[in-house]
Amino acid sequence: MKFFPTFGLVAAVAVSAAPAFAKNYECKLKMGRSGGNWMGPTVYVNYDEANGTAMIIDGIINKYVGKPVPTSSITDNAKRTSFRYRLDTIGGTSTGRSGVAYANHVYSLTIKKPSLSAVITMKPLGYQNTFRDTGTCKVTK
Repeated sequence: MKFFPTFGLVAAVAVSAAPAFAKNYECKLKMGRSGGNWMGPTVYVNYDEANGTAMIIDGIINKYVGKPVPTSSITDNAKRTSFRYRLDTIGGTSTGRSGVAYANHVYSLTIKKPSLSAVITMKPLGYQNTFRDTGTCKVTK
């Protein structure tokens, strides 16, 4: 995956603009084969625990959206924190003759407590595929 120079700047702005009571995660994925080019390699999460909201950015979001996206749901309990988010109408190459295939992608990032190990999945809606990768996170300021 090719990163644009603005990715680091966008991630830094997203994290630095966070309220004082927000928790920021930096999750580095292993970029396993099943994760492909549809996630990572680093996922940044700005989680406002007080308001129950979060913003997420990674290389894919930066490429197709250009700024952090909000989560659609958050599960936070003693064992894990999970963030669900969606990217709409992302184009990708097709193995058929049609050229570019478009799909809405639904993501789920789960950060386990207290190990901060991460599991991320992506499901292109309308397709049977599910992509998965693992990694580790750290809490950043």
